[in-house]
Amino acid sequence: MPLLILWNDTKLQGQKNDFRKQVERIIKYDSDLDFDLTPSFLVGMVDHTHNQIEVFGNKFANYEKLDSLSVFELGSISKVISSEILFSMVDEKMLSLSSELNDLIPDEYYNPRMKGVTLEHIFKFESKLPHVFKGKGLYENDPRNPYEYFSKTNLLEFYKNYIPEADLIGNSYSDTDFALLEIILERSSAKTFEDLIQHYINDKIGTKFFTSAHEQKESVVASGMNRSGLEGEPLVFQSFAASEGIKGSIKDVLTFDAIFDCQNQDKIETKEQSKSKPETWTSGIRGFEGLYVIDQVKAPIHLSAMD
Repeated sequence: MPLLILWNDTKLQGQKNDFRKQVERIIKYDSDLDFDLTPSFLVGMVDHTHNQIEVFGNKFANYEKLDSLSVFELGSISKVISSEILFSMVDEKMLSLSSELNDLIPDEYYNPRMKGVTLEHIFKFESKLPHVFKGKGLYENDPRNPYEYFSKTNLLEFYKNYIPEADLIGNSYSDTDFALLEIILERSSAKTFEDLIQHYINDKIGTKFFTSAHEQKESVVASGMNRSGLEGEPLVFQSFAASEGIKGSIKDVLTFDAIFDCQNQDKIETKEQSKSKPETWTSGIRGFEGLYVIDQVKAPIHLSAMD
C-alpha cells in the first residue's frame, strides 16, 4: 500500500472523475505497477488550494479500508518535514545554517576532519557524510529494520571516527546527514524529536504527523507488503527518524505540501530561480530544503523525496 503524491502547480482541469481517469491512464500506459504485488494504494494531488485523494487497487484486494486518514511509513518524505523544523528554528534564532556540525554535537564526538562543514552544506549536498556507510550492518538484527539497534550514540561514534572521502560528495539528500540533524535539533532545543514535530508541524498547521515512537501500534500504521509479497512490519528506529522514520496520512502530507508551497512560492517560481539551487543527478533536478525540484518544459514542479 504505497503512498504516491502528485504535485502540480498548474490549474487542475476538469472534475473529480477526470482526475481519476487521468491517473488510471498513467497507471495503465506509463507505469509498471503490478496489482498482484501492489493490491491497493492511494494517489493524492494538490493544486493550490484544491486537494484530491483517490483509492486504487484490484478487485480482489480489500482496499476499501484505505482512506485519506490511513497512516503510512513516509520514508524519505521525512527529510522535508525535518527541514521545516530546522528552518523554523533558524527563524527563531535557535540555530544558524552557518554553524559547524562540530559545534552542534557533544564535545567528545568532535571530528577535526569535518572542520568547516556546516548545516548549510547538508542542503547543498556538500556535507561529506555518506548516504550509506560501512559498519551499519554490525548493528543489524533484521535487514528489514536496519536502524532498530543503531542508536544515536552509535551514530555519533561513527561521526567522530569518520574519514571523509574526497570524491564522496553526493547528489542527493543523505540519510546520514538527516540522522545527525535529528541529534542537533534535539540538542539545540532540549526537546525530543517527537516533541519538535508536535510543536513545529502538528500544532502549527494542524496535521497528525508522528515519528517512529508509534511504530508498535500496528493497528494504526498501514502494514503494506514487502518485496516477497508478504505483509510488511512497521519499521523501528533508534536513530534516523528525521531521515526516514516519520509516519503520517496522505491527507496530512498534502496539507503540509500546500502550506510549504505557499510559504516558498516566491523562492522558486522561474527557471532562473530553479537553476540557482544545487544540482542533483542531472541539471534538470535541483535540491531545495529537503525537496527535489524538477524543471519541466513549462514550469518547475515540486516533488517530495520518495521511497
